[in-house]
Amino acid sequence: MAICSVSEKFVTLVVSFLALVLYMLVGAACFSAIELPYERKEYNLSVARLKEDNDSAPANVQALTYKYNSSSCFSFEAIEYHILERDYSDHSSDDDPLSWTYTKSVMFSFSVMSTLGYGDLLPVTRISKGMAMVFGVASIPLYFIMIMLYAKQGLVVLDSFIESVAKSAHRTKIRNGVLAGLLTLLILTFTGIYTSRHSIDFLNAMWFTFATFTTIGFGDMTPENDSSFHAFYFILFTTISYIVIAMIGLTLTEHFLSLHRNVSRLSRSFCKILCFCDVIPTQEGTPRMTRLRDTPIAEMEAIPYELEVEEDRAFA
Repeated sequence: MAICSVSEKFVTLVVSFLALVLYMLVGAACFSAIELPYERKEYNLSVARLKEDNDSAPANVQALTYKYNSSSCFSFEAIEYHILERDYSDHSSDDDPLSWTYTKSVMFSFSVMSTLGYGDLLPVTRISKGMAMVFGVASIPLYFIMIMLYAKQGLVVLDSFIESVAKSAHRTKIRNGVLAGLLTLLILTFTGIYTSRHSIDFLNAMWFTFATFTTIGFGDMTPENDSSFHAFYFILFTTISYIVIAMIGLTLTEHFLSLHRNVSRLSRSFCKILCFCDVIPTQEGTPRMTRLRDTPIAEMEAIPYELEVEEDRAFA
């Protein structure tokens, strides 16, 4: 039975992960298929105008960028560089100025799914905007449900490992230390990678890490999305970080619930002291009302829990 239970949990985790990845990839394909032709058409028009009259190019580019609500990476320098150096019949190069390539669409789908929303890429057409709303309504709860499933299973695996190597008196402290160490390692690694890739100082990279791990996504700094490899490791690393953060959240929830139970016991004791009357069982087994000031402390502590519950309900 235990093996069957473990197998069912493993299958549930794998299926949920694969279904979510497939949903994200299909959504990215739909976004790219809708937005890319429209964006390419606008880009080619801007290139044609720039070739005709270089003096009017900056105004055309500004109008096009405004039309795209700042979501396009078009700039006068980028278009001019492509005109002078590139063949415009092919947009498959790594420095493609078009925004809605498939890799960038995958990053957009993940930013919607994880509620990051950096704002570096935004849908323009009405169809994409409507599809983004439908995609977000379905994917956001599914993504965080998957995060919680993996976090719960991660705590089970971690507790099993700690039980095999440590005494029961120190298991809670070891678990807290391991989770804190994992989160610290993820933060430093994520910050270090972003520092080396973008050649920025450590504090700004830490700012980007904070915006990503908290899903705020301010938008002043964005991840690299120019290659499939960068998109893959960013999505994977961010998801692992969210799982560790969820594990820490579940641990804190356990501590707060334990604290709440202790506070409830103390409150019940104070209620017994401050309440004018209490239900005290007699030797015959029938309860009777008596004054607390006439009741010995030892007899108060011997009150059955069921009577305490009934007392709490009557007191409420």
